Amino acid sequence: MKKTNTARILDRLNIHYKLVEYEVDESDLSAENAASKINLPLEQVFKTLIARGTKRVSCLPASPEGLNLI
Repeated sequence: MKKTNTARILDRLNIHYKLVEYEVDESDLSAENAASKINLPLEQVFKTLIARGTKRVSCLPASPEGLNLI
């Protein structure tokens, strides 16, 4: 599995995480769909946001309950 930029940042910060591969449905990129495909509760799923032209990466919980995991 190829590491994402986010995974490299988490490694550098010694933050534990788990990468899970699944088949992406381009018509539904929602966190809810991803959570369903990988059989995890929504509050354990985080989305990665990268803004073009910046070197900043954000990981946001897919649900408000996920904030408790940060």
